[in-house]
Amino acid sequence: MDESITEKAILTAVDELSDELIAFRRDLHAHPELGFAEHRTTTKIIERLFGFDDHASVEPSAELVRSLASIAAQIDEFEGGFLASPRRQAISATEGAAIRLLAGEEPHDLLELLAGTGDALLPLEVLWRLVGDDSVPEAVKKQAVAASKKAAETLTPSILANLRARDEADTSERVHFMINFVRECGDAEALRSSIEAGVASGEFSLEDVAARFVHFSYPIGVPHPQPSGAGFSGGEFTDLTGRPARSQDTTHDMSWNADSWKARREFAAIYIGEDGVTGEA
Repeated sequence: MDESITEKAILTAVDELSDELIAFRRDLHAHPELGFAEHRTTTKIIERLFGFDDHASVEPSAELVRSLASIAAQIDEFEGGFLASPRRQAISATEGAAIRLLAGEEPHDLLELLAGTGDALLPLEVLWRLVGDDSVPEAVKKQAVAASKKAAETLTPSILANLRARDEADTSERVHFMINFVRECGDAEALRSSIEAGVASGEFSLEDVAARFVHFSYPIGVPHPQPSGAGFSGGEFTDLTGRPARSQDTTHDMSWNADSWKARREFAAIYIGEDGVTGEA
């Protein structure tokens, strides 16, 4: 196809739609929403993409939810910056479409809708948002809570397998998120007991567990970056293990290798135990 013709057609279309697009932008700006809770914004964008002028906007479909989830799964978390990453925006769009779909009369299996993206944790991210968002309709939230409990049942074996592998475990596995998902949505007591048993039997150490609660900050807009700083979720670690610890906000006074469990374990050890709680050396 002649590129000049294509470019001319695009410019013509943009010119014809300019007034409409400006009005659309102004409408969004007139109805601001909290970050990661942009339900009206998401709905308006979906309506804009799938319904125009005198054509009725298509009803949210299972296929739309699957498509949006697949798009999110293919986007690098750090592409465009962590907080405003296209991945998070795509997850927000998936959440919005799922809310509209589940609010309908026809029943849907939420886990089945979100599965098959190649990203095992993406369904959990969407469910986490649905469960924690107070603006989600009660009927939808009940479905999300039920799906979350079912999903949480599959996570404990994966968490324990990662811990048993110790320093050989895959550092890309988001064990911290998995643990918190089970704590909030699943059988937290069973997970706690399993971890206690693993520590008692020597399968892994308390410090190995603590290493999974180290979190990183990253440079904005850098694909596949190394961390620029690290912190420790001591309160969450204490809640899971009963071992005293203190939390540490991100510190940037050292270089980091995100692929090293040993480095995470040594960093976390500073903050666990009575010394860690009091902040003494």
